[in-house]
Amino acid sequence: MSDRIESTIGAIHEGAHGHLDWTSILEKTAKAAGVERMTLLVFDPDNGVLQQTWPFDPEGLHLYATTYAPFDLRIGRAMSRPSMQLISTQNLMSPAEIAQCPFHQEFVRIYPDSWHMTGLSMRSGRLLAAPLMHSSARRGPADEEQMKFLSIIGPHLVSAYQFRTATAALSPKASPFEDAFDAMADGIVVFDMSGSIVTLNPAALRLIEADGTLRLVGRTLSCEDRASRERLALLMGAALRFQAGQTFT
Repeated sequence: MSDRIESTIGAIHEGAHGHLDWTSILEKTAKAAGVERMTLLVFDPDNGVLQQTWPFDPEGLHLYATTYAPFDLRIGRAMSRPSMQLISTQNLMSPAEIAQCPFHQEFVRIYPDSWHMTGLSMRSGRLLAAPLMHSSARRGPADEEQMKFLSIIGPHLVSAYQFRTATAALSPKASPFEDAFDAMADGIVVFDMSGSIVTLNPAALRLIEADGTLRLVGRTLSCEDRASRERLALLMGAALRFQAGQTFT
């Protein structure tokens, strides 16, 4: 396992300095761990749920953030646990709660590789950062070796996220371009590859506030009714997949 850990940490450090994107980092981590899906989830009350995942899945990320995260019991319970503790669906929810949980009864029908979750809960003030390993019911929950792998690799993933976030915030800004962006009559919203809002101009904010359907949930663009949220997730997913070089189907 030491070779897998060493190569994964190397990839994470490359990603911290911008040499690899998050999808590639998490792909390498998931394959080294032997799991079907790998997610880095960050939650704080101001920005809501922010996620990076492999396989690349912008539709699922948006659908989870807008429709299921507000009702996911695991987030609040993970926030109440001590930092640096391994968590799982089984130790955060009872079988009866899982049986009635919208995430497990609806979302997992679309994304069956999300049934089992094992994560490392890392808290800093009001912020929760959790690297998560996922597997299907067929594959079963994480074994002891996978949990050990996550306990070693998890802090490196969170540190890389914090470093990239901090360096992005310190990047010099071109004020003439910002002034032109803010002055545009058309509403423009800039998203990152996970579907989270990076920035939006005043015209876009006015359109969202005037619209009876759209709303902002932290850094996520959402809709009041579920059918519209699902359509928005599909539209954003198609746009982000095109940006990533994938073709429309």
